Amino acid sequence: MNSDTRAYFLTLMRIFFGGWLTYLGVMKWINGPAGFVGYIVSDFEKTWVPAWLLTPTAWGILVAEVVVGVWILTGKSPRLAWSAAVLLMFGLLFGKTMTGDFATVANNWQYLVLCAVVAALHHPLRKS
Repeated sequence: MNSDTRAYFLTLMRIFFGGWLTYLGVMKWINGPAGFVGYIVSDFEKTWVPAWLLTPTAWGILVAEVVVGVWILTGKSPRLAWSAAVLLMFGLLFGKTMTGDFATVANNWQYLVLCAVVAALHHPLRKS
């Protein structure tokens, strides 16, 4: 892949994936975070996750989607931003694995791989 093609791909991924992730997070806030938190708590209360951890985890997802999405959009420390997206996607797919929602798990694996590829295509941080 020549550098022009790589730069084009990375720019498109930054705009579209970063914008999509930001949109998902912002819409959860607009639609009322309490509804999302309630959904997470009710969906995960039948798993082995301790009840006291469910609400903080839901709030963490609400914040992480927006923060990571905006971070990707800014283009600052891109390898680190995309690595944060990989961790977020892994957390989401692991959670859906616990609930047995394997169609969503498959989708989340695809997002995780996309984020990992984009992270790998960015130059590592250089020491000054």
